[in-house]
Amino acid sequence: MNETKTTTLRTFFAIDFDQTTRDFCAKVIKKLHNTHKSKQLRWTPLENLHLTLRFLGQIETGTIQAITADLQTALNEFNAFRLQFAKIDLFPNHEHPHTFVILPQQTPELFNLVAAIEPVVNAHSIHKQRRIYRPHITLARINGQFNLMPVTIDLQDAPCINVDNIVLMHSQTHPEGAVYEVMQRIELGNH
Repeated sequence: MNETKTTTLRTFFAIDFDQTTRDFCAKVIKKLHNTHKSKQLRWTPLENLHLTLRFLGQIETGTIQAITADLQTALNEFNAFRLQFAKIDLFPNHEHPHTFVILPQQTPELFNLVAAIEPVVNAHSIHKQRRIYRPHITLARINGQFNLMPVTIDLQDAPCINVDNIVLMHSQTHPEGAVYEVMQRIELGNH
């Protein structure tokens, strides 16, 4: 019997950040790190910063190719848009935080983009998203109890994030933390 081994990859769709946005996030992380010197915090490497749109999980490579092709078609008529950072917070809540995050403004364009991805993913028998989408950019992961110290960071100077494409990311987990690699860019049609 001739069996072929199928390759699966842990993947997700995201908004990737340009260098200007990463540089701004580096300043935010530095200020937060100076205020919150705790071994309970594992800071996100700058190259890993992104805004997740839809986690896919372990997917066969052939299915990944089909999803990205179908998604490119679905997003051909989708307009590019801009995002702003809204605030720094604990996620999912202050009582039991798991991550230190930047929350983007919750715009209709962002939620429409997420809504456009979902039927394409579901058409390929990928599990339906059970949680309500709560956009956030992870700055640090929290291990154990954590108290947020008062900190003032002006996000008014944050650069606008031009969303004219999304990326398919490959997530590789390691003991030191995850490593993300952009596998493919999917352009929004009207940018």
